[in-house]
Amino acid sequence: MVAWRTKQLLAITVSPTTTTTYTVTGTTTATGCSNTSTRTVTVHALPTVNSTASVNPLCAGTSTILTGSGASSYTWTGGVTNGVSFIPTTTTTYTVTGTAPNGCTKTATKTITVNSLPAVTATASSNPICIGTALVLNGGGAATYTWSHAVSDNVSFMPYESNTYTVSGTDANGCINTSSINILVNPCGNATTLNVKLFIQGFYTGISTMTTTLLNQGVGTSPTDVDNIMVELRSYTAPYSLAASSSVILQTNGTTTAIFTPIPYGFYYIVIKHRNSIETWSANPVLIQSNSTYDFSTSIDKAYANNQVEVETGVFALFTGDINQDGYIDGFDYPYFDTDSQNNVSGMYATTDLNGDGYVDGFDYPVFDVK
Repeated sequence: MVAWRTKQLLAITVSPTTTTTYTVTGTTTATGCSNTSTRTVTVHALPTVNSTASVNPLCAGTSTILTGSGASSYTWTGGVTNGVSFIPTTTTTYTVTGTAPNGCTKTATKTITVNSLPAVTATASSNPICIGTALVLNGGGAATYTWSHAVSDNVSFMPYESNTYTVSGTDANGCINTSSINILVNPCGNATTLNVKLFIQGFYTGISTMTTTLLNQGVGTSPTDVDNIMVELRSYTAPYSLAASSSVILQTNGTTTAIFTPIPYGFYYIVIKHRNSIETWSANPVLIQSNSTYDFSTSIDKAYANNQVEVETGVFALFTGDINQDGYIDGFDYPYFDTDSQNNVSGMYATTDLNGDGYVDGFDYPVFDVK
């Protein structure tokens, strides 16, 4: 209530919580007469201001967006703009002031927790290493690890060549950091000998044995020689350059030994070429060292693209019938066979003698026709 005396204005301070009408009564001292006046004070409710973060907690270097709600305009501390992405560097409490259309303001806070990245390390069991040596890579400083080049953490593998391996480590907070290690792979020696086992479909007679083709064709005398083949070693990367080759005689039990002019230890594709068979490559690069072994005959997938035929249960052989050596067994090969068959070719080194019995005749045709 406000009262006036002898022309002096008396004031009171009020703090209304709701819209309120106040009445003042004024009385003159001389006459004792009085009168009243009213004033309505309108109280606006404060805005209900809230604050949200798009990401919280977060890892160092990660952005987040702070957004205020419940008012019409917002001002943040820390140089933050409402609804705009930013990257906090440390754990910080941000305050937003929301202003309603009537000018009333209220604040809210949001604490953003910033987790440090793990200090990830990358180590190797040995470095440098010789090619053909197993290696184990280990990540440290985090909880779980993922390596490049399909390497598994703390699991032995054999690298083909020098390379840089990167590990991503994830800690308990889900924060990720990386580390790299360069592994140097040295040749450390020269390869000279490769022991190979394979069968040729047309010459196969059963029980892991082939016929004595050279003897049957009148160009050999050994009871264990089958035929000449070319064994090549080729680079495991395009364009798969020829590294070495050796012409050898395949034995009736499918074995042969190729001797090479010394070449660096390493991974190579083994390529087999034969006068009337499909050129066949090893399924994958093979580690070739001073004395190495590879057996094509034990599984269809020992040849690239499963390019073999099963000649008896569990025994696989190179396809026979590519007489013109164009990489296909098809109708373009047949004229060569048909001509020699019509001419009764026998007792000679004939590419068209598909079963290796020394004769070019109807007994060869089933080998060709089975394709």
